[in-house]
Amino acid sequence: MTTGFGYIIDSLFPSRRRTPHILELPADEDVLSMLDELAHDQEFSAEELAALLLKKAVIEHYQTKSENMQHWEALSQRQREVAALACLGYANGEIAQKLDISLGTVKTHIREILRKFNVRGRHQLRYILRGWDFSAFDTPPKE
Repeated sequence: MTTGFGYIIDSLFPSRRRTPHILELPADEDVLSMLDELAHDQEFSAEELAALLLKKAVIEHYQTKSENMQHWEALSQRQREVAALACLGYANGEIAQKLDISLGTVKTHIREILRKFNVRGRHQLRYILRGWDFSAFDTPPKE
């Protein structure tokens, strides 16, 4: 039996392919109809077009993930702590208290973090880092 992950790996790395794989994905009739129409317009089979679209989506996902990791690594350790706490939903004052730094320092760090990630606000930062595990940063406050 082939998993979706196995199919993706084999599509991205044909040299690893041992046997042909079939990927079954649930889709409603409207999506299948649009896929058939688009495939016909581009002179592909629906299966070929679906595989190309899936491959493109997976590659884009990992490129974005890689870019976000590069931005993260460009942050100082303190900026990472501030970013993680901001993503966990802490307000500036709570971050300042938790890290024992001034409110002005938190604001400066937030401004630099947003600049390095090229986002306009915390909500965008939280969105692009969704799924990241920041639990290691959520420790009890310093006493």
